Amino acid sequence: MSPPAAGAGAGPAGEPFPAAVRTPLSEPTAARVTSLWRELGLDDATLHDEDVQRGLRDVLADRAGEEWRRVCARVRRLLDTPPHLALVSVAGPPSPPVLAALSVCLGRLEDPYRRSWSRLMQEIVFDSGFDDNIAWHVDSPGWPRTNELTGLLCVTPAGTGGRTEILPWTAIARELESAPELRAELATRKIPWVLDEALGSQVVHQPVIGAEGIRFMRSSLERAATAHPRDAHWITSLCRLFTEVADRARPYLSHRLEQGEILVFDNRRCLHRRGPVRAGDGADRLLIRTRIGRLAWRRDVGAPFADDPGERRHRSAGSRPPAGREE
Repeated sequence: MSPPAAGAGAGPAGEPFPAAVRTPLSEPTAARVTSLWRELGLDDATLHDEDVQRGLRDVLADRAGEEWRRVCARVRRLLDTPPHLALVSVAGPPSPPVLAALSVCLGRLEDPYRRSWSRLMQEIVFDSGFDDNIAWHVDSPGWPRTNELTGLLCVTPAGTGGRTEILPWTAIARELESAPELRAELATRKIPWVLDEALGSQVVHQPVIGAEGIRFMRSSLERAATAHPRDAHWITSLCRLFTEVADRARPYLSHRLEQGEILVFDNRRCLHRRGPVRAGDGADRLLIRTRIGRLAWRRDVGAPFADDPGERRHRSAGSRPPAGREE
């Protein structure tokens, strides 16, 4: 196996998010959704009950209004279309209830830990020492199955920098065209992923790229190599080669989230990372994250990394409508 030749990845850095992925949400509709949230007496703890999530979805379908239904439908369509992301510009102050409401209209808010410290709406603060945030990765590689979608609400942007960067799987696939042996190994060599300690540190075997999409985080692969010393050489080599591919792949998309904006992206079809933050400018940066699975609509989307992605269509195994009414 040899590394791919340089070429496809050469060129300028991140491109702006396409205008087509943006959708507005008016202040009156956002305020109505927040009011319904309060009327139902919801918070992070109550949302751990799946019946409560279904109830919220039904109330929103009945009472949030036509604009809300239209925005949810548009976000679903955008997630089914490359680059598999949607940026919702919410008028008014940042609203965690709007993030939670949009998330439950897309699927089930997930938290496999079920511990007193775990949250469905997790605060993401700037940490200059956490390398995984500034390297390409997917969320939840330490779960039995990674979450399908990730939602991010910007409460406070960084002073400068701190852009959210997205690398769609299509850019990775193009970069791998010149390295068919590496692509085959990434698709067939099953990594012994070690699950998070709170989930029992069990092992699941999955490739880096597969029918469901991408599973990758450098620190998780390093943990797998440490836990399985006999396999450490090839795991470490595969991690290095895929990291090089991702770093070369173009185009990737880049956007500095503004206060109140909500970004939703397909966690299995995109890698993401935080762009650089100048010293002293990131201390106040605060995002709130949701992780979403068991999607609430039947996806019409090509299988990632298929030989014929334009023709093969599939319904993700996790994309079964939850009990309760769809919008």
